[in-house]
Amino acid sequence: MRQRRFALGKDAAGSKVGGRHEPPGAFLARLWTLFGRPLVLTDHGFSYSVRDRDTGLEFEAYSGASGPAYGAAPADVKRLRPVLAAFDTLLDATPLAECRLDIPVGDRKRFVVGVKHGVPFEHLASPPPPTNAEAVATAKRVLATENSDAMFYYVAVLKLHEAAPRQRVLLRKRWRRSLAVALAALDAELVDGDRDRVTTLVSIIDVELGALARTAKLAGVVYGDETRPHRKQLADAKRRIAKRRISLGM
Repeated sequence: MRQRRFALGKDAAGSKVGGRHEPPGAFLARLWTLFGRPLVLTDHGFSYSVRDRDTGLEFEAYSGASGPAYGAAPADVKRLRPVLAAFDTLLDATPLAECRLDIPVGDRKRFVVGVKHGVPFEHLASPPPPTNAEAVATAKRVLATENSDAMFYYVAVLKLHEAAPRQRVLLRKRWRRSLAVALAALDAELVDGDRDRVTTLVSIIDVELGALARTAKLAGVVYGDETRPHRKQLADAKRRIAKRRISLGM
């Protein structure tokens, strides 16, 4: 759409001086028709710096968590009022462009806004699930480390009930190895009788078993049979600790 008065500015960010009552997708589509794709993306939104050729004043046309709005330097607010009124009138007469913005927000999510077939839209979108090949590659990288927190986080994200059998094998191997190492260390410490290391190891094993149970439940996969020996070994260790309470200083 051709118009002569308003052009893209440079940096017009400032305090909020007014709003516009329409969906963010429609606001974006009108600005897109006038100026093209926005150069600046913000949290849950976008921003255009606009210059009024008639007065030389600049203002920001943006949309954020509170919706479409205008911003400007406080010193320019009074002189901008008729300018913003003229800009609103221009937007009212501006057709909606077919457009879409994907704006990263938060934990791997995206705020998607735009217009499709003349209808404005906006929604939060989660990333697509990994392919089996991507998931196995991630599992192998995590298995190469000793970071149990990373493993449990990965399992929660992966949703094992949708995963390939090969992925489940890799994850079970990592769990068995981690629990076996911790329980062997606990047995050794019970012989030496170091109180601090014993209590620390018991805490670690409790957390690992609990995290395993929670992630298994989330994944819809039953791992109870595989952890039964570990739970029994931990229970035996706790009984030994209880019998030696005085010598361990607990």
